Amino acid sequence: LEPGVVRYILAHELAHAVIIQLGIPYTGSHEVAADELAAYVLTKTGRSLDLLAASRFWLSLEDEGYFVPGWDDHPTFLQRYYTLGCLGMEGVGMPGPLCRPDLARVHKHWDRLLGL
Repeated sequence: LEPGVVRYILAHELAHAVIIQLGIPYTGSHEVAADELAAYVLTKTGRSLDLLAASRFWLSLEDEGYFVPGWDDHPTFLQRYYTLGCLGMEGVGMPGPLCRPDLARVHKHWDRLLGL
């Protein structure tokens, strides 16, 4: 795996721990919340390109025929490809034409939840 993917995975797994340890409220999937917190941390630390690497990683799994079962809490690989790709593109100042502006929302909500 390329270093950006490893940093994203580490940020995502640490996000699970932060959410649980701090009792941070979230709605919906714990996995989506961890993806958002990982995106928040990576963009705040100047690592938006790691989100693009992670986005490509999820697309490669989709292309290889892997899939997320419908009962799983994880988003599908295509959903993660799209969401992380859009957040990464926004983070480097080049929002994609099909992306809704989410990075500001993610930052605003996580700033509030983390008390920043």
